[in-house]
Amino acid sequence: MSTSNTATEPSSTNQSPAQRHPPGSTDPTQDTEDYVRLAAFATPADAHVLRGLLASAGLSPVVVDANTGQGNPWVSQSVHAIGVLLPASEVAAGRDVQAAFESGAYALEDGDTPPPSPINVQPALIFNPDRAALLSLLLSPMFGAVVLMANARALGWRSDRFYRWFWLLVATAATGFSVALLHAISPGWLVGFRANLSVLGGLTVLWYFFIAQAQSRQIISAYGPHYRRRSLLVPAVVTALGWLVLGVMLTHLGD
Repeated sequence: MSTSNTATEPSSTNQSPAQRHPPGSTDPTQDTEDYVRLAAFATPADAHVLRGLLASAGLSPVVVDANTGQGNPWVSQSVHAIGVLLPASEVAAGRDVQAAFESGAYALEDGDTPPPSPINVQPALIFNPDRAALLSLLLSPMFGAVVLMANARALGWRSDRFYRWFWLLVATAATGFSVALLHAISPGWLVGFRANLSVLGGLTVLWYFFIAQAQSRQIISAYGPHYRRRSLLVPAVVTALGWLVLGVMLTHLGD
């Protein structure tokens, strides 16, 4: 009677990229870009929970050293040896998903509540609509309307395009009228800022509650509260300088 010994191969999900893709294979981690460690865990179960969330968001996570946790649990418990890796280009999006998970965005309120939809992968950096609205009190509602249109274009949002263009035209007409009126009454270099603060403040508040606040909520719903942002510093400084130049030109033309 003969006996045979069958070696059990470890699961492919528990193997490192090098184990699953030997040299010479078409492993994307070897042919395209480096993988970066996103997080480390003490147990394989915790690592695979995060891996599942990242995969549901359209990313390409890999769990490594899971066999270490199974064979040497005392080691993994002490040094958190089990890692979750992502391609370098996906790390920023992966951190957004991880932050949402750690903040409880995926927690169930009760046993009958379905899990929330995974946060989408943000295609581009965008401006903060709420900060743009605050700056618009000084820089005119035109500034905020243009910022919102830039956000929609970066995210590929085509809905509500009519309303964004409508508010931009309204803001432009109201700003031109207010500046001309205030210049006729009390000219000066700061006529643009004075018109924005004194005459256009009400229109800016109205625009925020009808348009800007809606986009802010839509962005948070789609990409989470920690969505990736662009700085408003450069656009705000350029706009402020533009108002100063316009004020100087109007002042000298009136002399």
